[in-house]
Amino acid sequence: MSKQRVNSLLHPDFDSFAYNLAHEDTDRTLTPEKKLLLAVIVQAVDDATNPNAKPRDRKSARDIIFSSKPTELKGMCAILGIDYDYFRRAVQRMMDEGRTINRKIIYD
Repeated sequence: MSKQRVNSLLHPDFDSFAYNLAHEDTDRTLTPEKKLLLAVIVQAVDDATNPNAKPRDRKSARDIIFSSKPTELKGMCAILGIDYDYFRRAVQRMMDEGRTINRKIIYD
């Protein structure tokens, strides 16, 4: 594709759709309540994927993550804006690949 063609695609008048983009100065900090919800979700993923978790905790976490019924965890994800179907697929993939949560990355 020619440079001129690429530039025409990137020109702001390329379309008339109004995009709702976040500004760089948007406050992305979580409230204490949302931090608590995130910590609960992280713990559930850790329990479901960590081979060192107690078998009872692992089963409980997997049961709630993969439940087809409404659960508190689904509600927490909704409050945080987490797509639950994507979340569930990601946890399943982590389990399939033998991966678990790296808490240092999440909480730093």
